[in-house]
Amino acid sequence: MAQNCRLLGIRCSSNPTLHNAFSRNWTSTREFPSLEAYATTSPAPLTRTLKVTGATGFIGSHIVSQLLEKNIKIRAVVRFTSKVKTIFPDAGSRLEIVEVPSLLDDHTEALKGVSAVIHTAVPGFRGSTMGAYEGILNIINQAISLGIKKITVTGSYLNLFDTDLKQAYGDKVITEKDFGSIELADIKPQEQDGFFVYSAAKTVTDKRLLQIARENPDVDVTVRDPSFNGFRSSRSKLPLFLRYHSDRD
Repeated sequence: MAQNCRLLGIRCSSNPTLHNAFSRNWTSTREFPSLEAYATTSPAPLTRTLKVTGATGFIGSHIVSQLLEKNIKIRAVVRFTSKVKTIFPDAGSRLEIVEVPSLLDDHTEALKGVSAVIHTAVPGFRGSTMGAYEGILNIINQAISLGIKKITVTGSYLNLFDTDLKQAYGDKVITEKDFGSIELADIKPQEQDGFFVYSAAKTVTDKRLLQIARENPDVDVTVRDPSFNGFRSSRSKLPLFLRYHSDRD
C-alpha cells in the first residue's frame, strides 16, 4: 500500500503550519478531497455532515470555521458545549454540538450519519497513554465499524523521529515514510515525563493507524503531522517547549 505525502486543502488562516506540514495518506485507490472539492461535489454540502473532534482547540476551531464558510454541516464533539457556542455564535443549524466527556467514551451516537471524521482532540501532557493512544483508536475503530470511509487525524511531527529528536537536528532527509522507533511497550507513564509520554503515544498511534488502514483498504485514513503550532495560551506553553529543547543547538 502506497504512502503518499499530500495536503488536505485545509489551511489555518493565521497559522500556515497546518497547510505546510507533513501528512500521511494510507489508501488503496482514492484520496481524501480538499475542502473545495468536498463543498462543491453533489449532493449539496448541507446534505453531508462531518464530525470534528477538538472543535474548540486551536487547529480544530480553524477547521470548523472554514468548513462553515464552505457551507458544510458539522457535528462538533466537545467536552463542554458552552465554549463552542461562544466561538461560533452565528453558526445556526450548520453546527450541531455533541458533548462527549472523554475520548474513551462511546461515540456511536455522535458518529451516526456522518460522511467523514476529522479528529483533532488531544488529551494533553498528563502522564497517560489513554487519551493519545486508546482514545484516538477508540473513535477511529467505532467510525470504521459504522461504515465511515474518510478519516483524518491530527498527528505530530514528533511521530517522524525517535523521542530524543536527534534526527531532527541531523542531516537525514525525513519523509512521510519515517516513524520513530518507540513501541507501546516502551511507554511507562509512571516513570517518564508527560511530554515524552505524549509524544511517544502519538508515534505509536500513527503506526497503529497505518495497520488499521492496511486492514481496511476501503477506508481512506489521513494523518496530518503539523510541527509547532501557535495556540491561544502561547505565552504560558512556549517556555515548556523551549525548556524541553534547551539542550539543543
